[in-house]
Amino acid sequence: MIGAGRRRLGRGDPRRYGGFRTRQQNSFPKGVPPSLVWSRVAFIRLLYAPAFYPFRHLARGEATTRRVFFLPSLPVIFFFVDIFLQCTLGLYKKYGDMRVLDTPICENAFTGMGIGAAMTGLRPIIEGMNMSFMLMAFNQISNNCGMLHYTSGGQYKVPAVIRGPGGVGRQLGAEHSQRLESYFQAIPGVQIVACSTVANSKALLKSAIRSDNPVLFFEHVLLYNVKGETKEGYYQPLEKAEIAREGTDVVIFTYSRMRYTALQAAEKLQEKGISVMVVDLISLKPFDMETIAAAVRKCRKVCIVEECMKTGGIGASLSSLINENYFDELDAPVLRLSSQDVPTSYAFELEASTIVQVDDVVRGVSSKLMGVAPTVA
Repeated sequence: MIGAGRRRLGRGDPRRYGGFRTRQQNSFPKGVPPSLVWSRVAFIRLLYAPAFYPFRHLARGEATTRRVFFLPSLPVIFFFVDIFLQCTLGLYKKYGDMRVLDTPICENAFTGMGIGAAMTGLRPIIEGMNMSFMLMAFNQISNNCGMLHYTSGGQYKVPAVIRGPGGVGRQLGAEHSQRLESYFQAIPGVQIVACSTVANSKALLKSAIRSDNPVLFFEHVLLYNVKGETKEGYYQPLEKAEIAREGTDVVIFTYSRMRYTALQAAEKLQEKGISVMVVDLISLKPFDMETIAAAVRKCRKVCIVEECMKTGGIGASLSSLINENYFDELDAPVLRLSSQDVPTSYAFELEASTIVQVDDVVRGVSSKLMGVAPTVA
């Protein structure tokens, strides 16, 4: 119930959720918020919360207790959360259900609400439980998120961040192992970022939140257990690639989890006397062509390592740009090592055989770029 002088309903009161309790609500343990149900009261709560709630807290002088999420230009960042994973654990308890929304698993609905919130001046972080299922929100991301600034003649901005885990995990099956970065790369008006380390994931996310452009923020599901140090107060440019390793003979362009595959391969190639430079692209749209060009001119031999599919993948786009702009700088054709164009199998051995492994990189660089005959076991 909304209105002055009315008693605030408790979380267990069925009237708070449109006059009924669902089996899902009853199944939640004590202290865990029930999922929002699509009722009249829930809709009113979602639609009007952006308008009054942040300013009510500002009036109460509580902004200092929430300064982690306050920006100089805008007072609040709004969350639409698909499901609580470790990366959002504890945010609900700290910031409340008007800042962190535990929504039904309906990607097109909560993505659309997030984009609408961004149009009103908020900066939502829209989390997908698995980026494979953000295909359900392709219409909202393409026709709304990417185009509204243009189709409105600049009247609206959509400073939204869409983030979540993706990539090939460990026996998650085909539907949960998709690599959608190339799908979204074709959408005009959006930026695409793929983090790879603890340090750049935090720094890039902070920059993405402050960007006035919609940002698709890809996190790899197998990198959540990686440990590392972060820098306080550090913001990393979204459009800048990162040199992970210096080298002179061959440059490997890669991103996300394949950064670690490339680095391991570089160590093995070093034992063969081949100096390998590893460049983490980070920005998948737009590419950091300045860093890419410098690396191509320095090494003159290029290998692209990706977990994306070979047909129409990120590597295909990058390879075409290198060939179009820096063909005369190359001493050998660009080598692309990508996943096979098949659905990812649940069986561990079959899953591993469809994606690029360290030995594939070593063998490809040695034989195809450096002319070293492969070792026969």
